Parts: sequence; structure tokens; C-alpha cells
Amino acid sequence: MNFDLSEEQEMFCASVERFAAPIDVEARRKLRASPTGYDKERWQTLAELGLIALAASEEAGGMGGSPVDLALVHEAIGKANAPDPLLEHGVLPALLLKGHDALESVLSGESIASFAWAERARRHS
Repeated sequence: MNFDLSEEQEMFCASVERFAAPIDVEARRKLRASPTGYDKERWQTLAELGLIALAASEEAGGMGGSPVDLALVHEAIGKANAPDPLLEHGVLPALLLKGHDALESVLSGESIASFAWAERARRHS
């Protein structure tokens, strides 16, 4: 079994790593303390890179990424300790909104949906 990445996957990983380049600690703190907890410009860039649409099937208007593709994206974002809430505002809504009218605007980054499982003051309750 070959576990090497394809050339396309390597290029994709490199672009995600460039996007997710480490952010200094103070900037991360300010971002997390903001009302939204994330940067809307970075979110739009995530959408333009197709990282939100990666989780949705092609039939639903997404990119139909494989679990390996999603793992590569999350590995790159985690490695950089990027502050982007891709799982709760991107991947899970993209999967849960299949067949819903709101999916297109979520995949494009125009709308932001949330899987409300990590709300402040509600963690682990």
C-alpha cells in the first residue's frame, strides 16, 4: 500500500500551509478576544481556497474532498496553530446543510454557519 501523497496533494498542502502560516501570540489573543473570535478576511480566504467547500460533495456544490484531503488541511492548520474555526464553521455545517438552500452561501464564505458545540461558558456542560 502506497501512503505517499500525489503531486496534486503536495501542492494543495503547500498552499494551505502558506495560508495558515503561524500568527504571533499577541495577534492570536486579540483575535480570540474579538466578538467573533476569528478574522472575516481570513475566513473569506479560506472559502476562496476551497477549504470550506472541500467537505461538501460535488452534487451539493462542494469539492467532494476525501477524508485524506480533509486530514491534510487540518494537519496543516493544526501545525501552524491557526486560529481559524474550520471544523465548527466550515466542515460540519457543510456536511449538515446538504440539500439546504443555505449551503451555497456557506461554501462561498458569504454566510457563516456554526455547529454550536464549543460556545463560551458552555464548554463541557
